Amino acid sequence: MRDRFNPTKRRGRVQAPRSLFFHLVFILVLAAISIHGAVILYFQITKGVDSKAMAHFDRYVGYIVQELGDPPLLEKGMQLRKEIAIEIVFEPGKNTNLRSWKTDPKDLGIAEMKAYVGEKPYGIFRGSFYRIENTKNGQILFLIDRGGGSGYNRVLPLLVFLTLVLFFAWLILRKLLLPIKKIERAFAEVSSGKLDTTLDLKRPRELAKTAQGFNNMIKRIGEMIENRERMLRDMSHELRSPLTRLKLAIDFLPKSEEKVSAMEDILELEKLISEILETYRPVSEDYLHTTLIDPSVITRKAMDAAKQVHPDIIIKSKIPKALTKVEIDTEKWSRVISNIFENAVKHGDGGTIRISLLENELEFIWKIQDEGKGISKEYREKIFEPFFQIENARTPQKQGYGLGLHLCKTIIEAHGGTIRARANSPVGTIFTITLPKTASI
Repeated sequence: MRDRFNPTKRRGRVQAPRSLFFHLVFILVLAAISIHGAVILYFQITKGVDSKAMAHFDRYVGYIVQELGDPPLLEKGMQLRKEIAIEIVFEPGKNTNLRSWKTDPKDLGIAEMKAYVGEKPYGIFRGSFYRIENTKNGQILFLIDRGGGSGYNRVLPLLVFLTLVLFFAWLILRKLLLPIKKIERAFAEVSSGKLDTTLDLKRPRELAKTAQGFNNMIKRIGEMIENRERMLRDMSHELRSPLTRLKLAIDFLPKSEEKVSAMEDILELEKLISEILETYRPVSEDYLHTTLIDPSVITRKAMDAAKQVHPDIIIKSKIPKALTKVEIDTEKWSRVISNIFENAVKHGDGGTIRISLLENELEFIWKIQDEGKGISKEYREKIFEPFFQIENARTPQKQGYGLGLHLCKTIIEAHGGTIRARANSPVGTIFTITLPKTASI
């Protein structure tokens, strides 16, 4: 297929595809001209038709006056109404003994009619031609339908035409803007981790350039991620190798406080390296390795492990015996529960830690609550950023690297869930974690 994005020769000229802006303006101008022309044509046609019809009506009225007789008789009026569908109102003069009458009692009287149309003896009123004729016995009002009742039927063709214009304009605009939907879907796929997504758009010109830029961006991102993964693998090897040698060397040392302290430092470094590598590992399709499991099982196991590490901490839990099974990466989710619990221990000032798990129709909800100093509102979003710490605001004596909560947030969002922190009354902080049952893993 010919590449429409590149300039092509047509009839000896080099032409590029029309821009999206040009197409939109062209469609709007064409629609405006069509609508304007249709309205002008409609009024010109109806004006001409009404003028001719009014002229015939004027000549016709003279014959009707003769048919009504002198003085005008209601019986004749009713007969004419039946024969030629005309409404007649007669109002006698002041010096006569005649009575007024109407062929249709609902019609306005002549005086009432003049309140709307003034002293003009003929014209159009409420979708009907009217004519007021003066005779020696009084005035006669004639009303005959224009052929459109209230005017709706006369306007209907115009409405149909305008609707068709707008409908075809919508179809053309929909076709022109269809590439934007493709771009939207492509961005959604990339945000879900599909970095092999590409766009193949040839026109309009602006979107073709956007697609080309998108493809170049995705290619560059893929290269950057590949380079970063290679760097992380190299860093992991280069950092772990000397630590392993150090551990082996320390094992040969005699037992002492210095040996224990050195081993603890090495373990701390290993933990830091693992957290850094896990934090900067890209979230892709193979990030999670899920299994179908009851979330309460993972939570209880994590709590049992935490109790062994912190036997002096009071833990109160409300965890159901069984819940609906869901697809979860058990290793990573256990790490989430453990990290949030360790955070509660670290900042809970030795108070009771409460953990609960419940299930509703849409999701599972974990709540982990401590009794520490709490987190001020300005920091409740920032604490999930990597390397961010607010130790001065909470517990200055505690040390950390600011990676645990960021890693938790990454894992939870990879499962389609959320995590947030809020103040607990009267003291402490509550971390709330949600995991949707229909999460797209």
